Amino acid sequence: MKFKRLCLFAAGILLCFTSLSQFRPLTDAILQADSFNFSHSREKIFIHHDKPYYTINDTLWLKGYIVFARDCSASDSSGIAYIEIIKSSGELIKRISTYCAAGIFYSSIRLTKEEFKQGVYVLRAYTNHMRNFGDSLFLKANLKLSILITVNGGCLYRMSI
Repeated sequence: MKFKRLCLFAAGILLCFTSLSQFRPLTDAILQADSFNFSHSREKIFIHHDKPYYTINDTLWLKGYIVFARDCSASDSSGIAYIEIIKSSGELIKRISTYCAAGIFYSSIRLTKEEFKQGVYVLRAYTNHMRNFGDSLFLKANLKLSILITVNGGCLYRMSI
């Protein structure tokens, strides 16, 4: 009776060790993926602009942040952020690049009547490092541009789309 219990206990211990050894390749693969993500982390970009809509000859003021996607800490790896304004048809209207220090950048774009007309534009921002992973993490935001009309002795009316 004692011998049967000892054999059953030994078989249980042996079964536990063999089942634990099957997780070793899985844990190795997870650690390898985590080390790749740590050394080649993706970046995310966020932008704040000063108004929800703009007029012709207005200035678009921007403040942006570049962070690592893994933990949202400030990224200093890229150094330059690219900001584009694109027509709704897909035509690139304006591209600027701005210096980024400690994950923060500032910029302004003059919306001149020679370059811009009334309509909806796409504001797109990215870094050169982000281009390695495709455009899934590029920032894309709509930008509405309207016209101010003065009538009745200087009263302003906004004509929007």
